[in-house]
Parts: sequence; structure tokens; C-alpha cells
Amino acid sequence: MKRFVLQFLLAFVLLSAGGLIYIMFRPDTTLLFYTLVKAGFAESLYQIRAAATASLPYWVVYCLPNALWVAAYILITDMVLTGWAMRPKLLAASVIMAVGVASEMLQSVAWVPGTFDLADIVAYTAPYLLYTFWIFTKNKITVS
Repeated sequence: MKRFVLQFLLAFVLLSAGGLIYIMFRPDTTLLFYTLVKAGFAESLYQIRAAATASLPYWVVYCLPNALWVAAYILITDMVLTGWAMRPKLLAASVIMAVGVASEMLQSVAWVPGTFDLADIVAYTAPYLLYTFWIFTKNKITVS
């Protein structure tokens, strides 16, 4: 039970951190910002943005939230699939990564709105690769 609580809290922190980066440093035209404004949080959002005076590197503002959200999804998926075999866990964890990478690829050919960024692909895949490494290490399975 303690592991579930820790995983859930960590996932919540990762989701929140990614959202906070979006709110504070991304343009106010993002879907998250728009949704929160429509939900009645406009005043609070603009106060938070006004307090954000730091200048962060590009990858922190534009790529790190993706990695944080993928990691949170993987944590929740791992928690929900406790007791399941390794393959279904890895398959379920790969869904969000695959959607993110596919979205980037479709942006590269202008089939999806947005700007293709190789760094986003890295941000989507890195948490999954770390999770895969952790699963194999935890199960002491060698890849052959």
C-alpha cells in the first residue's frame, strides 16, 4: 500500500510540475491555459504568470513537461497493473510515448498542428526507456 501511495503522489507531483511550467512559461494560447481560464481560474493564472520572472532554457519550457507527463502516466500504469506480467506493463506504458512520437511525426508533415521538435521525441521516449530498464533490472531479465 505504501508503494501505491508513493507512486500516486510522485505521479501527481510530476503532472503538477509539467502543468506549472506550462502555466508560468508557455504562451497563454495553450489548451491547458485556455481550459483553466474557462474553468474560472484566469485571475490566479495571471498572478502565477506575473510571479514567473526566471528565464528557463528552451528544453525546460518546451520539452520537460512532456517527459514529466509521460513519466506520470507510466507510474500510474505501473501502479494499476501491479501483479501483471512484464510485457503487458511495457505495452501499456508505451501507449503515451507512441502517441507523443506519432504526434511529432505528424507535425513534421503538417498533418497535425504544431512544430516538429526532435527534442520532444527524446522527451517522450526517455521516461519509457528508463522504465524499461527498471523493469528488466527489477526482474533480473537479460535481453538476448
